[in-house]
Amino acid sequence: MWRRRLSKEIAYGEYLPLECAVPLLVLCFQEPELTLKRISASALSDICKHSPELAQTVVDAGAVSLLAKDISHNDAPLKRQVCSCLAQIAKHSVDLAEVVVEAEIFPRILHCLKDIDEFVRKNAATCIREIARHTPDLAKLIVNAGGVAAMVDYITEARGNNRLPGIMTLGYIAAFSETLALAVVVSKGIPPLKDALINEPEDHLKAASAWSLGQIGRHSPDHARALAEADVLRRLLAVYLHQDSSEDLRTKAKRALKSVIQKCTHLPALEPLLEAPPNILKYVVQQFAKVLPSDLNARKSFVQSGGLQKIQEVKAEVGSKLHDYIEEINMLYPPEIVQPGTKVLLAQLRRDATQEDGGLQPIWVIRFSHCRGGSCRREILSCTLRNVMACLLQFKTRTAHLASLKARGVEPFAVPRMFPALRTISSSDCFITY
Repeated sequence: MWRRRLSKEIAYGEYLPLECAVPLLVLCFQEPELTLKRISASALSDICKHSPELAQTVVDAGAVSLLAKDISHNDAPLKRQVCSCLAQIAKHSVDLAEVVVEAEIFPRILHCLKDIDEFVRKNAATCIREIARHTPDLAKLIVNAGGVAAMVDYITEARGNNRLPGIMTLGYIAAFSETLALAVVVSKGIPPLKDALINEPEDHLKAASAWSLGQIGRHSPDHARALAEADVLRRLLAVYLHQDSSEDLRTKAKRALKSVIQKCTHLPALEPLLEAPPNILKYVVQQFAKVLPSDLNARKSFVQSGGLQKIQEVKAEVGSKLHDYIEEINMLYPPEIVQPGTKVLLAQLRRDATQEDGGLQPIWVIRFSHCRGGSCRREILSCTLRNVMACLLQFKTRTAHLASLKARGVEPFAVPRMFPALRTISSSDCFITY
């Protein structure tokens, strides 16, 4: 009894200076009585949490190796205090974290993530987090020990605040390098982080998830694509725009969006973000301006999907970066595609492509161009409504305007009724008819 009472009094600093008290607490921890071991570990944890110097005092007393041995103890309350104390030691510095790791707590502490006691699981996850946050080498050690997969399982099963240390651990690991971030992706770490972002009611948990997702996706186009294909970008935008989101959550969501978008070259995943507010939209449009010039198929798809039309509808201030990016994109297409009157045509073509014929009804794309001697020649290509946009993009050459065609005796062809929008275009290098 006296030792239990002494350990409490030492923890509150009522009797002895810590230089004398810590060795006595370590001695108490070695006693076989479970209650004494628990309160001694708790007292050591309370001492360690205050400063690196106090944590070093506990380390110098030889407590770490003794604590590490009881990670696998059958008593859940004791394991709670042991994991907590090791976490309080590891959090202060790289050197102290390495001392904890050298006590060979891996992979035994990973087994605690599956313990039936939720507080054992949480304290074990907290200890792993405090180790992972310091250096790439320590993070790599956790990955090599199978810590990422174990942590993903923990986040998937946990709920509420118990998820937080696991969420932060994945973020810390992913932040260090492309390889470590890829380990998180391969271990299927994105789905539970996305789930926490969507379903957790507390903003601080959503903010932690947004931060961790940003750390995963900011490294390369491959990492960003993994997030994009998981529909994370749209979810981050929704969190950012939600009126009830806290300022911290909005800040972290915006930073995550910016860092991932600037690496994302998977344009179909970016198109839903074309309706984002201007402070986010400028990063989205910038990516289109970067990728489209070197990708013909992407340029065609951008028109067919309606992305180009959405770009034309953006009201960007002249001289702003957003306006400059839109102009760069417009320069990639024939003038007829980006002229104001063409918006109606593009919308009409997309509606017609979804009619009963499935967009497979043959039509003709006719191009008039200047030839030598001032004459004109006409080229006709059979195509379908589905790929008419591709045809419009293909036939950009030296054009003869409609007025000059009439002046040279070239009979204008009939504009089909299903394309009344064509009548609004005064000049073009290609027209559509049967």
